[in-house]
Amino acid sequence: MSLPVYKLLKFTVFSPEQLEEVISEDFNLRSPVVLDILELQEEEQKEFIFFVENFFTKRNESFLFPYPIYLLSFVDSSITKLPILKEKKELPRFFNKKESRMNVKESGLAGKNKLIQLEIKNSDPNFYQQEIKNFGETHRIIFRQEKERVFYRKLLSQLFKGQQSG
Repeated sequence: MSLPVYKLLKFTVFSPEQLEEVISEDFNLRSPVVLDILELQEEEQKEFIFFVENFFTKRNESFLFPYPIYLLSFVDSSITKLPILKEKKELPRFFNKKESRMNVKESGLAGKNKLIQLEIKNSDPNFYQQEIKNFGETHRIIFRQEKERVFYRKLLSQLFKGQQSG
C-alpha cells in the first residue's frame, strides 16, 4: 500500500538531460515531490527552477495538482510559481511518514486512495485554477450577502425592541 509521502530527490549537479530522465509524465501523480537543490550554485538553481517550471508549462500540466512539487532552495521565491522552501522542516507535515503501523480503517482508506491514484492524470491547471477562483468568488458573494442579512436582522430587531418599549 503506497501512501502519499514525500519523494525526496537531491541534486548536486544540474544537467537538463539528467533532469529530463527524472521528470516524467507521472512525476507528481502518486506522491508529493521534494527537489533538493541546495548544493547547486545560485545560477544553477535558477536554471533548474526555470527548467522544471518550463517543463510543466509546455505540457500544460500543474506542478501543484494532484500532489505538489516543492523545491528546497535559497533562491528568492518571487521568481517562480513553484513553492520554494529554505529547509526540510518547512515542508507541510501532512505528507510526513508515520512511524506506527496502519490500523484496519487506515488500510482501507489507503486502498481507496491507491485506486483513485490509478485514475488520476495531470491535466490543464488553468482550467482548474479558474474553477477554484469562480467557486471562491461565488462563496465570497454568499458570505457578503449573509453578513448583510444578519446586519438587517439585527437592525430590525432593535427597531422592534425600541417600538415596544417606547
